[in-house]
Amino acid sequence: MNYRIRHCLTIIILLLLLPVAVQAARQQRPSFYARYERFSTRALYNMGYTYLYKRQMADSALVCFSIIADRKDSRQLADDELRLYVNAMNYMGNIYSTYYNRFDLADEYLDRALQTAQENHFTDRLPYIIGNKANVSFVYESINGSKNAASQFITDNKKNFWEAVKVKEWRCVTTTYYNLSLSAFDSPHPDKIMKLISKETACISRLKIPKNTMMLDEAMLYSKINIAYSKKNYAECARLLNSNMPSKTDYAKYDVMPMMHVVLVQIYRKMNRDDLAKEELAKLDKMSRAPSTQPVLKYSINDILYEYYQQNADSALAAHYDYQRLKAKDELNNGNNLSTVKQGRFLRELEQIRLNFQHEQQKQRTAAIVLVIVSLALVILIFLVAIIYRAYKRQRQLIDVLYSRNRQLVKSNQLLLPVDEEPASDNSPKQKTADLPEEIFDSIIKIMEDTEVICNKGFSMTQLCYLLGYNRTYVSRAIREKWGTNFNGLLNSYRIKEACKRMCDTKAYSNLTIEAIAESLGYASRSNFSTVFKRTTGMSAAEFIKRNKEESMR
Repeated sequence: MNYRIRHCLTIIILLLLLPVAVQAARQQRPSFYARYERFSTRALYNMGYTYLYKRQMADSALVCFSIIADRKDSRQLADDELRLYVNAMNYMGNIYSTYYNRFDLADEYLDRALQTAQENHFTDRLPYIIGNKANVSFVYESINGSKNAASQFITDNKKNFWEAVKVKEWRCVTTTYYNLSLSAFDSPHPDKIMKLISKETACISRLKIPKNTMMLDEAMLYSKINIAYSKKNYAECARLLNSNMPSKTDYAKYDVMPMMHVVLVQIYRKMNRDDLAKEELAKLDKMSRAPSTQPVLKYSINDILYEYYQQNADSALAAHYDYQRLKAKDELNNGNNLSTVKQGRFLRELEQIRLNFQHEQQKQRTAAIVLVIVSLALVILIFLVAIIYRAYKRQRQLIDVLYSRNRQLVKSNQLLLPVDEEPASDNSPKQKTADLPEEIFDSIIKIMEDTEVICNKGFSMTQLCYLLGYNRTYVSRAIREKWGTNFNGLLNSYRIKEACKRMCDTKAYSNLTIEAIAESLGYASRSNFSTVFKRTTGMSAAEFIKRNKEESMR
């Protein structure tokens, strides 16, 4: 009974979990492409490099590099990410040309890498990009029957070799030298090409290239072969090639095997060993018929076989391999979009011209806006200078008027009252009080004209009243009714009048500073004196002294 209950409970639980399992199964799993999008640009680049060169997984490498390309199109990349982008575009060009034979895409991505590298001055990346573009151009030009394809390829690679040596990009050095060596043996005149690359052969033998550099073994092998070939030691060349021939299991180096057989054909023909040359040609024929052989390699092998049998007057075999060569060429043109390389280049050049034109238009618009702004700023500046100059002229005129007024007042017996005040006149609506005798006014004037008294720092209203013999109220009313001011105003007027006299007397007081004059007049500070002087005369003490000097020099 317990067993049946447990069995039923188990079934019920499984039935309850069934909808959850179905729902989980229906949920979309992240695609192969989406799984990589969450990685950083550096991580994607490292993964792509590992897939391409350590695991020989070109498809996975292409995914990683494609995501980096999409990031450049969708957002602004930092400088370190731009460098990774350039490398990724270069590798994509290499992948499309080597693994997929899509030379149109290879040329497009290499152009993108070249443009970005040049714009951002990544000079160390240029040799790799230019080298890969030279390879793509060579394949395109060769299949389209260009007579200058081989010579241009050698020229480009020689230049690229020395650029790579200069910046110590050793992987580019080894790869470029390997390409130069193969181009020599692929040429109808290998002896001539060997002389052209003799400097590169001598150089690479002396360079201290790190041991883990890619293609180092192949480059060093061909440097030895080239030296032996130049010395006409063909047997040593054949020995080096046969002893270093990779096996089919050595996948990393298996792709170099066909060209080693091509070189052996040239060596055996130099040795007059046609029997051995035919054996190598048979191996090449077998490779060309293998389903896994790339169309470019098929074309190259059949081209070599065609030329060999044509030179040996075997018209039947020459015609056979000419047909195979043309068939491979047609496959490249139609199946691998090789024919669109030139069209793609033209369209990219046209797009670049359009972008450059837009850039120039933008520069011209910006220059026009800047010119308008500068012109407006210049007009405003001239206007402000005119206003300032006019204000300066008016200020100078005002100073001249004030200086003349103050000089006249100093020479006369009139008081120096503030410029916005007028002295009390006889026609004033205020009438003098009858009980104020005239002698009080004369006494006040007599005391105020005594400079020793009024220039004393302690001189005050109390002392004035004491000297006059009148009370404070009586004296204050007399000052107010006679001069229309208070005691301090009257005292400041006499002191400032004395200050003007001393400033005009350059012989006696020219050695005194404004501060010294202020102190001699009984003022506690220069700032207090300057404020009173400005309010009374309408000009500063410094302006008064300067104007007096100008007047004296005339």
